[in-house]
Amino acid sequence: MAADPDLAPFLGEPWRAGLIAGPHRWPGGERRDYGVVRDNVARLAAAGVPVLAGTDAPNPGTVHGASLHRELELLVDAGLTPVAALRGATSGPARAYGMTDRGAIAPGLRADLVLVDGDPTATITATRRIAGIWRGGRPADRGAYTGGAAERAQLDALRAQVERVTAAVREWTAAGGAAFGRTSSDRPE
Repeated sequence: MAADPDLAPFLGEPWRAGLIAGPHRWPGGERRDYGVVRDNVARLAAAGVPVLAGTDAPNPGTVHGASLHRELELLVDAGLTPVAALRGATSGPARAYGMTDRGAIAPGLRADLVLVDGDPTATITATRRIAGIWRGGRPADRGAYTGGAAERAQLDALRAQVERVTAAVREWTAAGGAAFGRTSSDRPE
């Protein structure tokens, strides 16, 4: 993603660094088997379970926004149609989270739109070729974010969140898990 010619120009240096900082590995360093994940997603979709797109950003190797394009590609690789993957990033989350003012293009709904150059219903990677963005019906200057005040504010908020989570994990560890309703006997080894 960090080198993708359609996305890289819109990634500030902190986000680019986040994408290349580390491989997608779990604690202990072992790589998990992607095939198992892909097969589980395929089985869930085949069983009619709604599959929503999500990247778990800002975990190592992921960033907000850009990593969603890779997630859509992986969902299609797991057997979802491009249309189903797109629903997993648009109308599916709106429905799942009760956001009745978004998730579709219709009069009276919030006009958050992304215009792409290409047909993502045929080739999902077309979502990367963004031609325009509207937030609440107003055009958004995609280039203004990179290096600007909004990017710095988001990075500051992200750092603060990481600090809160890290402090909570330290507190939980020091208390043997009891601080969060668990006892040391409940803690995984």
